[in-house]
Amino acid sequence: MPASSFRLPIDLGREKMAGTGAPSGQRVRIAELPGSAVLTKLPLMRAHAALPFPAPLQSAALPFLARAIRRAHSLAPGKWGVSLLDWGIRFNFAFSEAFTLSASECRVLVLGVPAATKLAGATVAPSPYSSTPSASIVSISATPTPRLKATLQALTPYHFEFLAQQSRGGFNRGSGRGHRDDVVAAIGLASGVDLPLPDRHSSPALSRLPEEVVPGWEGSQTSVIVNRYERDPRLREACLQHYGFACSVCDVTLSRVYGAEAAGLIHVHHLMPLSVGRRRHAVHPVRDLRPICPNCHAFLHTSSPPLSIEAVRAHFRRGTA
Repeated sequence: MPASSFRLPIDLGREKMAGTGAPSGQRVRIAELPGSAVLTKLPLMRAHAALPFPAPLQSAALPFLARAIRRAHSLAPGKWGVSLLDWGIRFNFAFSEAFTLSASECRVLVLGVPAATKLAGATVAPSPYSSTPSASIVSISATPTPRLKATLQALTPYHFEFLAQQSRGGFNRGSGRGHRDDVVAAIGLASGVDLPLPDRHSSPALSRLPEEVVPGWEGSQTSVIVNRYERDPRLREACLQHYGFACSVCDVTLSRVYGAEAAGLIHVHHLMPLSVGRRRHAVHPVRDLRPICPNCHAFLHTSSPPLSIEAVRAHFRRGTA
């Protein structure tokens, strides 16, 4: 592709790109960079989208969106998606556009806002969605940004109420096709938090199905009957809110190793396996769960019952000594 036809904005971050003459933090276009700089510097750039908003607008609106994403993921981890369009960002949840942001306006769907609530610079209208007739859509001017930030903070509990109601419905898979992981990564970076990815994009859970180890042909389809144990995504969210995204064994946070595209990637380990007891039981997110990276999680399950976190940590320390 000729350089003149490639117009994706790139954030140079804190470092000055050698040979470009671009100062730190300035957005430039690939077509404006010398060819040698593009070839040598592109592999070093993190895989996150360049958001089409000035810094003040990002600071005012994106932390609200980050909180909404985390709440939506805790309620229904497979029902949300974020799209980057010509005019801005769209956050889809279930059958609705729960949040949109453009350079001129922010729109938020809410539920239960008291009539006496004062929302400066905002207008309130009935929800355009038949699936949420009791909801309202709040349109807020993007400027001034301090007022936008204050209004979004006031709307947070009512937006969360809307998400909770929507989580009990279905999901528009068509809206999910426009989802972009790199946009989620960019929102997380701008907000200073690790964000999860929708379940349809996350790594599959570790499988403990036995595999016959013999030489020969592979790939034919076989039906296997397995037990699947109920999991509550709210417990995962509460565990990660308490412990964070660092592995409890090796202390690695995957986004610090692999970049922003790995934000939110972490397994949550049950100290008491769900298969033990074979009946529904209470699970406490702080007492009974721990965040574990995929490698350490795999090693934990090399025995039955699983190894303890302390035992695997001892193996890790000996291996890295």
